[in-house]
Amino acid sequence: MRIALVNKEKIDMFIAMFQLLKACTSAVTLRFDIDRLYIQGMDKAHVCLFDITIQRDWFNKYDIESSDKLKNGASLKNSASLKNGASLKNSASLKNGASLKNGASLVEEIELSVDCTCINAIISRIQDGNILELYYNEEDPDRLEINLINDENVKGEYNRYFKIPLLDLENDLLDIPEVEYDAEITISCKQLIDLTSQLIIFGENLDIKCSEEEIEMKAKGDMGEMKVNINIDDLKEFAICEGEKINLSYSLNYIHKMCLTNKLVQNVQLSIGASNPLRIKYDLGANSNIMFFMAPKVDEE
Repeated sequence: MRIALVNKEKIDMFIAMFQLLKACTSAVTLRFDIDRLYIQGMDKAHVCLFDITIQRDWFNKYDIESSDKLKNGASLKNSASLKNGASLKNSASLKNGASLKNGASLVEEIELSVDCTCINAIISRIQDGNILELYYNEEDPDRLEINLINDENVKGEYNRYFKIPLLDLENDLLDIPEVEYDAEITISCKQLIDLTSQLIIFGENLDIKCSEEEIEMKAKGDMGEMKVNINIDDLKEFAICEGEKINLSYSLNYIHKMCLTNKLVQNVQLSIGASNPLRIKYDLGANSNIMFFMAPKVDEE
């Protein structure tokens, strides 16, 4: 398997994605199938869920061809045969492999579980003009290769090759239904980062009031309180059900973690409703997106 990114803007987005993931969890499973990269998981406290889809066309190179030589930590499931003493471990799994021809097969899914901090530490050191490449070789099935390639042959810069261990990680995928939200707010990422960075000084919870006329965000605690009235005309987009009045509270600590970077996209969409979790959505283009879900706080009074 080999995927690569050449475009600097998309490389920056890929790095920013792992910065967000690192803030939420220590490890994730990367699921590569013939159409997309898919990542889903929860933070350790099971407060927020992340759901990431990046289509194959979003990458400059996306190739998940596999040889038939599987050893020590890879499994090929539901294929015509297992060869060369393949052992069944959870470092990586290749599922529903097509028939083996000329020593190669097209597999439907490759699962690689990785440490978020480790990957972020490597890819965040990429330099301008570098290609970012992820490579998985079934003959070295317990490791993922990350290559930073000096594509423009800049003098004094070198190709760098890394190998990181794969993890034994199990997590069940959750079905996320399509739902209608009471209100949807599209705001500049930079503005949201600035607001949450200030609000979190004053409290752990974010109170959101929303109507057809106004949006209010408030946080309060031992340090005092801060309230922000957001002019609807200043938003990129705003939609709310007619006559709806929303008054909900969410964990500000987690919202702040989900909005740590403005290098993903210019705008972020917040979808809220009394009957559904908060959804924070980053649209990466090419039918690719990063979404976070978090249930509202329950008033115990």
